[in-house]
Amino acid sequence: MIPSNKVSVHGQESCEVFPLNIGTLVAAVERKENPIPAPPSEVQDKISFIMNNVSAANIESKEKEFTESLSIQYYPWFAQYVVMKRVSTERKFHALYLNFLDKVNSRPLYKEIVQATYDNCKVLLGSELIKSSSEERSLLKNLGSWLGKVTIGRNHVLRAREIDPKSLILDAYEKGLLIAIIPFTTKVLESCQSSIVYQPPNPWTMSILGLLAEIYSMPQLKMNLMFDIEVFFKNLGVDIKHVKPTSFLKGRTREVDGNPDFSNKDFGVAQGSQPHMINELESEYISPHNRAELTTNAAGHSKSLSQIMTVTVRSLLKDASDKKTALNPLPYFRFFINLLLDSSSPGPMEDGANYQVLIDFANAFHALQPLNIPAFSFAWLELVSHRSFMPKLLSLNGQKGWPYFQRLLVGLLKFLEPLLRDVERRPSVHLLYKGTLKVLLVLLHDYPEFLCDYHFTFCNVIPSSCIQMRNIVLCSSPRNMRLPNPFTPNLKIDLLPAPRILAEVDAALKEEQMKTHLDEYLSMRQHDSSFLNELKQRLLLPASEADSAGTRYNVPLVNSLVLYVGLQAVQQREAEAEGQWNANVAALQMFKFLSWELDTEGRFMLLSAMANQLRYPNSHTHYFATTILSLFYESDHEIVKEQITRVLLERLIVQQPHPWGLLITLRELIKNDGFWEQKYAPYIKKLIQFVARSYGGLKPDIVST
Repeated sequence: MIPSNKVSVHGQESCEVFPLNIGTLVAAVERKENPIPAPPSEVQDKISFIMNNVSAANIESKEKEFTESLSIQYYPWFAQYVVMKRVSTERKFHALYLNFLDKVNSRPLYKEIVQATYDNCKVLLGSELIKSSSEERSLLKNLGSWLGKVTIGRNHVLRAREIDPKSLILDAYEKGLLIAIIPFTTKVLESCQSSIVYQPPNPWTMSILGLLAEIYSMPQLKMNLMFDIEVFFKNLGVDIKHVKPTSFLKGRTREVDGNPDFSNKDFGVAQGSQPHMINELESEYISPHNRAELTTNAAGHSKSLSQIMTVTVRSLLKDASDKKTALNPLPYFRFFINLLLDSSSPGPMEDGANYQVLIDFANAFHALQPLNIPAFSFAWLELVSHRSFMPKLLSLNGQKGWPYFQRLLVGLLKFLEPLLRDVERRPSVHLLYKGTLKVLLVLLHDYPEFLCDYHFTFCNVIPSSCIQMRNIVLCSSPRNMRLPNPFTPNLKIDLLPAPRILAEVDAALKEEQMKTHLDEYLSMRQHDSSFLNELKQRLLLPASEADSAGTRYNVPLVNSLVLYVGLQAVQQREAEAEGQWNANVAALQMFKFLSWELDTEGRFMLLSAMANQLRYPNSHTHYFATTILSLFYESDHEIVKEQITRVLLERLIVQQPHPWGLLITLRELIKNDGFWEQKYAPYIKKLIQFVARSYGGLKPDIVST
C-alpha cells in the first residue's frame, strides 16, 4: 500500500500536495501481482511527516528519526513512495533527498531507490498518454533528472537492460515519441557534467550526443525539441557545431500522420485548397459563393502564420545569441508589426482561428521576452502593448487571453526587478520603466478587472522601491463599482463580498512544504509557539539566494503566507454567527508575533504584504485594515508603530493614484488620539495634512496634536 497524495490533518485527508497527476504510476503499483509489503499505517504517517519536514537545517535529526522508525524489510515500500510521490513531482528537492539518502548511508536502501526509479521510468515510457499528456511528460522529465543523479552523477552504471538512451531515441523517432524521449534523455544525461566517468569526451556519451546532433539538423523539427537539445549541449559545455552527427537514422521511416515531433505540411494539398485565380475574377460577376471558400481556409492561414512565427522566433533567438547587445531589433520589430497588422486587418476569419492567431503571437512574444533577449526589450514592449494585440487578447470571450497576457507582464516585471532596485537608474532602464508604467495605466483604465484579479501575482515581482507602479496595480477596482470618498464619515465596508483572485495563493507555501503545518496551526484552539518560532526562520532565503534576490527574505512566501492566513480568517468569520470573532484569534496571534519578533527588514516585508491587500471596498480590505490597526494599537514596540506608519504613508505621498483601502486605513489611524502621541508624529503632520486635504474630505482640526 502506497500512501495517498493527501496529507492527514487531525485525522482527515486534506490539502493536495502534488500538482502533477501520478495516476498512471499509482495504477501500475496496484496492478502488481505481488504487492509491495507496507508498514503499519502509523509508521507510514510518521515517514510521510518526516519527508514533509526534512530540510537542510534538520536533516541529521530527521535521518535519525527515519532510521529508528523504518525497518529494512520496508525499504522497497519507502523507495516506491519516495520515487513516485516525491521525486516525480518535486524536482526542486532532488538535491535534498539525495543528501538525506547520503545521511541514512544504507546500501540496500540506495539499491531499492535506483530500482524503483527504473521501474517508474519504464511505466511512463510505456504509457499510452505519454504523447498527448504534458503532465506525464513532466513526470518523466523529473524522473529522468533523478535517474541521472543516482546513477551517472554518482559514477554508477546506467544499466542498458533497464534504460538504454540510444535505443529509446531510435525507437521514439519511428513512433513519433521524441516529444517525450528527448527531454527525458537530456535530463538523464545532464548529470554527465558532474561525472568523472561519463563526462565528454566519454565515447558512450559522445555517441548519444552525435545522435542528438543528427536529430537537431533535421528539417522541420519542432522548435521545442530544438530548444531542449540546445539547452542540453549548453549545460554540458559542448558546442553542438563541433559534434559530428551520426547516421543512425538514415533509412529509418517515421510516422507522418499526427507526429508531434515534426512539422509535416503537405504543400500539394495546401496548393489544391487555394482558390484558383480565375475564381477571383468570376466572383465579381458570377458567383458570391467563392467568398465561402476563402473562409474555409482560415485554419490553414492560421497554421501558416504559426509556422512563419516559429521560424522568425528561432532566427531572432539565434541572432541575439550570436550578437548579444549588438543585435539590431528594428527588422524583427517591423516584421512582427506587419504580421500583427495583416492578421488584424478586416477579412473573413473565424473566431476560433482568430483566437489561435492571438495565442500564437502571445507564445512567440513569451519566447522573445526581455529575460531572454534584453536587447529586444523596447521593441518587445511596443509589440505586446500594440493596439492590434493587447486589446484583442484581453477582449477574447471568456477572458481566455488573460493568462497569456499575465504571463507576458510577469516576465517584463521579473526582468525589471533587479534593474529597479538601485535608486540611481540608467537612462535606458528609466525609459523602459516609464513605458511599463504607461502600459499599466492603460490596463487600469481599460481593463481594471485584469489588474484586480492578478494583483497578487504582480505584487510578487514588483520591487519594494517601485511604489507608484504597485499603487497602479492596487488601485484597480471592478468597472461597475463606484468608490466612495474614503474620508466620508461613518463609512462601512465590513459586509462587502470577497474579491476574485486568479492566482494560486498557497503555491509558495506548498513549494516550501509549509501549508500542512500552517493549516494545523490555524485549526488548533491552543497554539504552539514552537511553530511560530520555526516560521520566523523559514521566511528567510538561503544565503546563496539572498544576494541575487536583493533581500534576506522570501518575498513571494511572505506574501503568500499573509494573504492565505487572511483568506482563512475571512472565510471562517463569514461561516460563524454574526459578531463572533473567535476564528480570527490564530491569525491575529501569528501576525502579532511576527510583527514583534521579526527584524526591521522582515517586519517591513510583512507589513507591505498586508498593505498590498488594502484595495477597493471588499471583505479583504476590511480585514487587513482592521488587522493593521490592531497591530498598531496593541503593540508596545514603538518601532512597530513607526514602520506601520511608514508603510502606509510612503505609498500615499507619491503621485496619484492611491489605493482606496490605504486611505481608509490612514483615516482610521489618525482619528485616534493615540497616534498623535507618538514621538515621530509631529514630523509627519504636514505630510498627512497634504494627503488628507488632497481628497477634500478631512477637516483640518482632525489632524492635530
